[in-house]
Amino acid sequence: MTFEVSAQKLIYGGEALGYYEGSPVLVPRTLPGERLEVEAVRTAKGMVHARPVRVLSASPNRIQPPCPYFGRCGGCQYQHLDPLRQTGVTREILRETLRRLGKINWEGEIPTHAGHPWNYRNQVELKLAGRTGETGIGFFEAESHRLVDIERCLIISPSLNAVLHELR
Repeated sequence: MTFEVSAQKLIYGGEALGYYEGSPVLVPRTLPGERLEVEAVRTAKGMVHARPVRVLSASPNRIQPPCPYFGRCGGCQYQHLDPLRQTGVTREILRETLRRLGKINWEGEIPTHAGHPWNYRNQVELKLAGRTGETGIGFFEAESHRLVDIERCLIISPSLNAVLHELR
């Protein structure tokens, strides 16, 4: 069953929060202000976890993700958002977390800086899967054990991409 939801804000973990018939709905790969058609995947602790089916009204902040695996690979949450805007989003998520968990209403400055958005990760946990005669290497899809076979990852360092190439 599909339904429409409007995303209100991003939360820790990269999902957007919206509401449907009074219930909170979490949707990955969505930005605040977007209206989407979604499909419920599961309900846990009163939260509906949904997958986006179609963006009905996109945010002006949405960009084309540079990674061909974005949306299938479970590794990146914000590639559909400009890297410079990602810093502001994470700052607001920190404020919300301090308020909600720490009962701290911090209105002061939270200094942030954005590092280079690509080839920065120096540690990776690759997964192998396959059948007789063929083996894939890559990452698991989010919340699954299904392998996304990758040729190259945009966020891991060039030396790790070289190792990935050699393993292939």
